[in-house]
Amino acid sequence: LLAAATALAPALDSRVFFSGGIAAAITHTASVPIDVVKTRIQLEPVRFNAGPVSAAQVIVSEEGAKGLLSGAGPTFIGYFVQGSVKFGLYDALKPIVAAAASELEAPRLA
Repeated sequence: LLAAATALAPALDSRVFFSGGIAAAITHTASVPIDVVKTRIQLEPVRFNAGPVSAAQVIVSEEGAKGLLSGAGPTFIGYFVQGSVKFGLYDALKPIVAAAASELEAPRLA
């Protein structure tokens, strides 16, 4: 296990981990207002029965624009970690898996 970790160490590039984390965090956080409106409509269908645009207007009028961003902080952090690990490890493991796969014999079709 230590040998595998040592062999992988040169392939780990912090720029890939960081950029993957930023990309995932920004794209998922951008959809938070849509998710807030959807969740409020699901929780209070009688109150928010005039559609998503009307629901968003009610949320903004009662809570301000910040109301549409409730939960954005945890979403950003969670997806930053997820994107960092996913893209960073994908980039690091890609050459290792490709090398291992190139040694396999292709199945023969009858």
